[in-house]
Amino acid sequence: MSVAEKLRVAAHRLNVGGVSFTGSFGVAGFPDHAPDAGRLLRLADRALYAAKHDKCDRVEPAAAPAVLTLDSLTP
Repeated sequence: MSVAEKLRVAAHRLNVGGVSFTGSFGVAGFPDHAPDAGRLLRLADRALYAAKHDKCDRVEPAAAPAVLTLDSLTP
């Protein structure tokens, strides 16, 4: 999260030919959010879309993984 925030802030400092930049980032971590690369990328992508949807120019963490318990599996 801190690296993505630093990148977002650095994007604001860019100015190329009078054009300024912003950045939106989705962040997911291994193994905290997902056990494999495919799921990790999907979670980061969902977080990115949430960042873009809610308010551009922000860093959005991936949702915490659901925790399965025996109680949650019982009908």
